[in-house]
Amino acid sequence: MATKKEAVTKAKPNKRPGLTAEARARQSARAKAQWAAPDSKLRKAYMTAKVRRPPKHAVRLIEEACGQYGANLTTLCQLLGCCPQTLSAWRKRHPEIEEAITRGRKIEEDKLWSVLFKQAMNDNTTAAIVLLKMRFHHRDSGPIPGEKEDSPEDKAAKIRAALRAMDDVDGVNGGNENAPLPSIEPHPNRR
Repeated sequence: MATKKEAVTKAKPNKRPGLTAEARARQSARAKAQWAAPDSKLRKAYMTAKVRRPPKHAVRLIEEACGQYGANLTTLCQLLGCCPQTLSAWRKRHPEIEEAITRGRKIEEDKLWSVLFKQAMNDNTTAAIVLLKMRFHHRDSGPIPGEKEDSPEDKAAKIRAALRAMDDVDGVNGGNENAPLPSIEPHPNRR
């Protein structure tokens, strides 16, 4: 019976006997060239084996999951029973899947906007600030890089114009632009 030491010495080396370094390099180069060819049978066989078709109702499932539940890509992969690479390949090969993700996210965004708007209208200051920043690109720390900042006079003119427009809609001003603006009283709870 052979001991462990004898078994180790009898083990075959990792390199194949008869192949020199040059032969291995030629073989490697040949395999790389075969893989790199656009009409490579090897590449086609590998890719078709890895990427399968999406489920029949994938578009409906994706749109509902994104729109109703705010599913991210990882959750979509779990729902569809695939890995992230497969979902990415489906998005590239099937434009209807990409459109379903976009539609679902738009539904989710609309729902979030409506909730945020309702909160902002109910005197939730934080929601109002977030809404200003997101929808109207308001910034606390100065202008957006690359954009021209309005002068204080221009800002005041814009505010006056907006107030006049709101008053004109309510019929307070009667359409007279030069009429003085009504005084604004503070909110009773904020004195």
